[in-house]
Amino acid sequence: MKRFHVAWWAYSFPMTVLALASAEYARVVKGEITHWLMLILSMLSVLVALVLIVFSALNTNSLVNLLVHAKTSTQKRIGNKALKYRRKRKSEAGKVMA
Repeated sequence: MKRFHVAWWAYSFPMTVLALASAEYARVVKGEITHWLMLILSMLSVLVALVLIVFSALNTNSLVNLLVHAKTSTQKRIGNKALKYRRKRKSEAGKVMA
């Protein structure tokens, strides 16, 4: 299994919508098969959500490090742009004085 990533949560939302749709379908079309389909999809949706909650709780350090790394790289990029801008302005000011 690959490393846990926040994008795994994308699996839970369609699964939940499918389970809710099957529940509505089972309510409208009364039958044994629709009832079991609703039950299986609902249990699968809950299982996926619980597994993702556990994996998220166990991997909070890697998720926090990912956020910190993204923040510092953005700050470095902005800082480098600001430094280049200051140098450019300084050199332009020196040319005007000369």
